[in-house]
Amino acid sequence: GGRHSDEPLGELQRLGIRGASVIVDDEQSGQSWRTDRVDMAVERSGKGIRGDFALAGPVGPNKPELHAQYRYFADRHVLDLELAIDGIEPNAIPPLIPELIQLRHLQLPVSGTLHTRIELDQARAQGSRLDLTLGKGQVQSEWLPQGVIDIEKGELHAVYAPEHSE
Repeated sequence: GGRHSDEPLGELQRLGIRGASVIVDDEQSGQSWRTDRVDMAVERSGKGIRGDFALAGPVGPNKPELHAQYRYFADRHVLDLELAIDGIEPNAIPPLIPELIQLRHLQLPVSGTLHTRIELDQARAQGSRLDLTLGKGQVQSEWLPQGVIDIEKGELHAVYAPEHSE
């Protein structure tokens, strides 16, 4: 939120990091990965914090790009978040995040955006929108009659808009 001149870095208004290297060692899974193209910017005002984040890192055979923009409204404890990813192959994610093992069935490139607003005090989304574009590839699963579906291209659009009671 606002500035606190009596705290370390209390007067800091802007922070920018460009071209950084990041190494993540996940002790739980034993996985480790590195990316050398990380950019981040944070700007603080009396109303809250805003910023952006971008990285391109190895996920399977590709280096998909992830971009995020965010705004945190300190007075309402609300986070607006916009994420965009370009060219990720979902079947390459489970080796990095084993909990997402079901993504192994999607053998096609995916790009898209997620917009959401989250009430942090309540840990609740006020609303979200997901827009994905699917490239040429396949969905493979033992649950499918032929075991595979060829995909030429596709789109997925989903909206979460909870009703508010008054």
